Amino acid sequence: MKHIKKVLPNGLRVILVPKKESTSVLVSVTVQAGSNYESEKDSGISHFLEHMCFKGTTKRPQSTEIARELDSIGAMYNASTNRYQTEYYVRVRPKHLAQVFDIVSDLYLNPLLPVEEIEKEKGVVCDEIDMYADDPSSVASQLMLEKLFGDQVAGRDVAGTKKHVQSFTREQIKKYRDTHYVAGKTIVTLAGNFDPKKALQLVRKAFDKL
Repeated sequence: MKHIKKVLPNGLRVILVPKKESTSVLVSVTVQAGSNYESEKDSGISHFLEHMCFKGTTKRPQSTEIARELDSIGAMYNASTNRYQTEYYVRVRPKHLAQVFDIVSDLYLNPLLPVEEIEKEKGVVCDEIDMYADDPSSVASQLMLEKLFGDQVAGRDVAGTKKHVQSFTREQIKKYRDTHYVAGKTIVTLAGNFDPKKALQLVRKAFDKL
């Protein structure tokens, strides 16, 4: 499949994969920020930050606004964190590309990280940790990593521990974000039915200041 690769002056990498016969377009923003880049104190913070980026931005200050806007245009969206990266992605009909790009870039670039939402989300993430603790295959995989690597980044759970999660502060989260959410560690990918020239303009407009 033919693709186009660009690097913006600020170091941001862009991958465009146009496919005219597609009925949708995928917008993905991926950052090199996962559990392998965390200190012991920050264990689980990449995953927690992924959650917080959906909890209000400068353009959309209410925690429900991003989801409501995406739902209103029939978008499929999610985010994920692993040991090496965090990804935010949306798939939508091509006619909504500009709007979706504005939303995705907004949650990536402008999260408010409100203290009250941080405290609420601690409970959500701790419940998620408990959920995986009830899954035998997840527990077995994590135990294997702990036995192989011990108390170092490769042996820790991506989500951290409930003790770590409960200890996170806004200042700690913001410092981690400011360190890792930078242009040189970010890749913006578009795949599907779109015009490459217009898509690149959208990327430049949104991310030039990163």
